[in-house]
Amino acid sequence: MMPVGTRVRFGAPANPMERGKLDAISKLVARAERGAIEEAHLPMALIDGFMDGAEQILVLIGRSERPLQSALNEVGRGLTEILSPRQGMNILPMLVDNALVPLVREAGCKIFPLG
Repeated sequence: MMPVGTRVRFGAPANPMERGKLDAISKLVARAERGAIEEAHLPMALIDGFMDGAEQILVLIGRSERPLQSALNEVGRGLTEILSPRQGMNILPMLVDNALVPLVREAGCKIFPLG
């Protein structure tokens, strides 16, 4: 859990992830616990005190903490099959009423739901 007042920045990656991996992550999120994930985004992020530099992360947004946590575990396991061990990826879960959600959306990196 991030302490209140932690400085967080989100933006679009200068070098987006390759399409095949992006599609695989989107499908993985879509298969996760039904209804737990309302949105998923792949922005660049810099979280003071948690990261040494900006990196692309997976943000999972849901309405309820328990189902979202279950989906987070499922997606985390699935990412190990999509990404190389060197690549790895941090996952940031948040509820829809989190004050950071509008900032994540503004980055324009939504991968789920599409359309």
